[in-house]
Amino acid sequence: MQIQTFNLWNPGEAIVEDQTSSAYTPYLVAYLQEPLRGEEERRPAILICPGGAYCFCSPREGEPIAMQYLARGYQAFVVYYSIAPSRFPAALKDAAKSMDIIRSNAVQWGIEPNSIVICGFSAGGHLAASMGTMWDCAELRACGLGGEKVRPDAMILAYPVITAKKEYAHEGSFVALLGAEAIQREETRNAFSLETCVNETTPPAFIWHTAEDTSVPPMNSLLFAQALDQYKVPYSLHIFPKGYHGLSLATAETAEGAQAAVRADVATWVEESDEWFQERRSL
Repeated sequence: MQIQTFNLWNPGEAIVEDQTSSAYTPYLVAYLQEPLRGEEERRPAILICPGGAYCFCSPREGEPIAMQYLARGYQAFVVYYSIAPSRFPAALKDAAKSMDIIRSNAVQWGIEPNSIVICGFSAGGHLAASMGTMWDCAELRACGLGGEKVRPDAMILAYPVITAKKEYAHEGSFVALLGAEAIQREETRNAFSLETCVNETTPPAFIWHTAEDTSVPPMNSLLFAQALDQYKVPYSLHIFPKGYHGLSLATAETAEGAQAAVRADVATWVEESDEWFQERRSL
């Protein structure tokens, strides 16, 4: 395996990984396996967006996730995107740039260009779902990153922040993304409630949440699934009965010593999401 790191916007310049520094630079980490031997055989790829309320990128939802999908034959990537005080569309542009880099290097890296899934956790789930619903938005087109070249082929959304509507919103994420003043406007809340952004061009989704999540209520996932259903976009929705917010892999590897963060029933989500996506690829 090779690990490569890319400065998203200033190739060749030093990367500042310290997220507490004003000099922090968004970057992409690639975990690359050897291409498959068959000329026609190419690997799927996964772009991972860690959570962190748009205030940081959680290491628990980055490399450990990449390793799991790497073991399942994917080329894996983690985007460490722009965080507060940067505002929309900075993080969206970072994710789109990452998708563009992956597709542009698909041949070199042995990737099937039509088998690139985006995976996001919590606020990273909002970013991933934004890529699924806003891939052709004016903000991306303005910087040459809109259109099919950045559209993910599928989404894996883990306890995602979806709605900005007050009853179910994770307020901290939207304050960090948009600013405290902007979210006072109802039209802004509606525009960034991603269940209102779904249409027939939205890619299929595998979504999971826990019913006990009090930080990001499971209604976020239910609203998104309902919108997908309305537009007949394929989806697989899993609401696990137990477990708090931010379980990541739900194994000891990402539990950081918290026994309550180890849940064998929830940990099945990685295998289930892979099986779901592989089935989608075969259609």
